[in-house]
Amino acid sequence: MGMLLEDLTDDYYVTHYLYRPYNPYPGEGDLFGIAYDQKHRRFLAFPHFRSEDNLHIFRNTSADGKQDPNQLGNKECIYIGYGPNVTMYAVLKDSGTGLHEIWTFNMNADDKNRPDVITGCYILDGCPDIEKAHKFQSQAMEEVMYYATDDKVYAVLLTASHPQALPKYEVNPGEKITGIQVVEYCEGKLEIPNTDKSGELTDLGASNHMMLVMTYNETTREGKVIVVPILSLGTGDLIQDKAYHREYGPFGRILKTTCYHTR
Repeated sequence: MGMLLEDLTDDYYVTHYLYRPYNPYPGEGDLFGIAYDQKHRRFLAFPHFRSEDNLHIFRNTSADGKQDPNQLGNKECIYIGYGPNVTMYAVLKDSGTGLHEIWTFNMNADDKNRPDVITGCYILDGCPDIEKAHKFQSQAMEEVMYYATDDKVYAVLLTASHPQALPKYEVNPGEKITGIQVVEYCEGKLEIPNTDKSGELTDLGASNHMMLVMTYNETTREGKVIVVPILSLGTGDLIQDKAYHREYGPFGRILKTTCYHTR
């Protein structure tokens, strides 16, 4: 990935980056994306694609000055994903204490003139097994962060500065989770239990309501993809009854998944 640096005199090493969605269309001056420079432990800003500016350092902190995208200290970014209302979530881990945080970036803020580039910070000190988490996922339709350990998927509702997490999915014995992905855009539908009529099914639109869980069994050397419906947006509720899951495989070890019209 080649980048031009407007105001950086040193080299850099980008390990995570994400462009903003096109809907709503970005206005002049809006940030177009963010990147994480692992070498210097800082975030870099993509300006609007029509701007004459290049990739640059952030010029403002959060409004209270507590979150500085240019100086993360011992914190390292391990995930960048979409959030609601044209925001992005960045998951940070302190290499000294192991504490995890989530920062909310406002992509409608021009960081040259406005101090509200970072509008939220969530401390994940009440989330079980967070120290074992190795995969994270979020989407633009809900204030939820999902994280996966080897055997469970948890959902964090981002409704308080110190949010709680609950387990929402557990793999079969012998399997390990190698990846998770929320499918934001996908045609089709899912069948789920009808909560109003016992014993009947109802349809659920697939877009934003599918969690893909990738697993691998070291003994059988088989990988598979499990489609788990998200019952209700904003709640993090995955349907745990495996009768309503769909499994695909066997494959080898799955390194990457993609879906039609996903990012």
